[in-house]
Amino acid sequence: MKYKHSPQSFFNLLGKEIIFSDKRSKAMPEINVKGTLTGIRLNEVEIRKNNNVTKWYPLISNDIEFNLTPIRKYEEPLDEELDDDIYTIEEWENVVNEGFINNNDGSGYWVKDGFKSNDEAFSTRRLDATHVTWYNK
Repeated sequence: MKYKHSPQSFFNLLGKEIIFSDKRSKAMPEINVKGTLTGIRLNEVEIRKNNNVTKWYPLISNDIEFNLTPIRKYEEPLDEELDDDIYTIEEWENVVNEGFINNNDGSGYWVKDGFKSNDEAFSTRRLDATHVTWYNK
């Protein structure tokens, strides 16, 4: 999700794993942090990294766009009997772009390392997903 320096718009992500990235001016390094969003102040977000170190990251300017991307969890293992329509990301994008599958045809879920997420395949694609499992109506 892209935000224009509006911390009020992402309170629903508090306590969730996110990736915070902030492309700054050439004079300042880019921030790219993975962790749990633990705090929000007017000009800062607090992120706890996996090593339990917590740090506040500044939101420098109203003109800076930053991303808070919820990390998709893959917890349910694929079922060989039920999950027989599995597409690579490239195949998935092709069948959707060609109009062979749309969100009214059934439901699907993002897959990584043999596990399904609980996020539907027509939600925002995450770069870590490798496949989509699809269930026709």
